[in-house]
Order: sequence, then C-alpha cells, then structure tokens
Amino acid sequence: RRGAPHGRRRPARGHDVTAVDARPAPGLVRGEAQASGAHWVPRPLRRWVEALDTPVTSFVLVASATGMLLVFGLLMVLSSSSVESYATSGNPWSIAGRQMMFAAVGLPLMLLAVRLPVVWWKRLAWPALLFALALQSLVFVPGIGFEVNGNRNWISVAGFTAQPSEAIKLALVVWAATVLARKQDLLGRLGH
Repeated sequence: RRGAPHGRRRPARGHDVTAVDARPAPGLVRGEAQASGAHWVPRPLRRWVEALDTPVTSFVLVASATGMLLVFGLLMVLSSSSVESYATSGNPWSIAGRQMMFAAVGLPLMLLAVRLPVVWWKRLAWPALLFALALQSLVFVPGIGFEVNGNRNWISVAGFTAQPSEAIKLALVVWAATVLARKQDLLGRLGH
C-alpha cells in the first residue's frame, strides 16, 4: 500500500493491528533461518544450533540431567545418613550403599525402558494405572500394609517392602502422556 514503510504492510480492516516485519533480522538469511527454525540465531552460530537440533541432542540432555540428579541424590543420601548408619551398624556406607545398589539395578532398567517403542508404552498405560491403584489399596489390608512413623503407606509381601505410591507416580505419568497424546488436537478447545 502507498505510504507504508519498505518491508512493512498495513493490516487490513478488521484484522490484527500489529505490523509484520517481512525483513529478516540483521545478520540472518531469511530463507535459511525460517526453514531451520533458528530465526533468532546470528549467522555465525547458526551451524552450531542446527547441528544440535537433533533427537540425539535431546536424548543426551535428558540422560545427562538424569545422571546428574542420580549422583546428586546419592550424595545427599550419603551426607544425611552416614552418621546414623555409623551409629547403628558401625558402617557409614550401609544406607547409602543400599541406595547405590538400587541405582545400579535401576540404570539398566531405565536404558531398557528408553528403548521400548512408544506404542508399547501407550498399551501399558491403563493396565499400569490399574495395577498401581490395586497396589495402593493393599496398604489397607491387615498383614500386608503397615505403618512407618505414623504414616500407613508401606506394604510388605514375602519379605519385600515397598511404597505403592511410587508406582502410582510412574503409572500416572505414562497414563497422562497417553491421554494427552490421544487428545492432542482437542487441547486448544476450552469446552473439552
């Protein structure tokens, strides 16, 4: 339209009142930046950002964050329990060593879970949630559920003790992800 600055267009009547700048930002090439999604990256850094924009990078970031949280958690367990462990058993590593054993068992299971196809997780969502709810209901069964420090949230089956609420956390995450994936197209509607 006449009178509009170069690269800008005026909105039509009844449309958005903000002007859209059609020119790329300084230092960016319009076609490349919009195609890669790296429209905010200066030209010298774009190759690095595009090289990192892969599923492998996402996996490495999640895996390294998980590893750091695992190490940090084990250090916190050692720090908070070493005095009590030494007082009760004479070994400052007894509680932390048990946690490290669980971590050593959990790491291969985590790597196995990462390799499972998404379809398998979707099929598992409802049965896992129902199984976790059944486990949680066992805390009320006499002889199976027991109380620790005034909180009745533990079960003991065949000498093995566990907190069923931990299984519910995992099952709820898998179930919620499955439901959200199925209803992805409807998530923007308020009435849904």
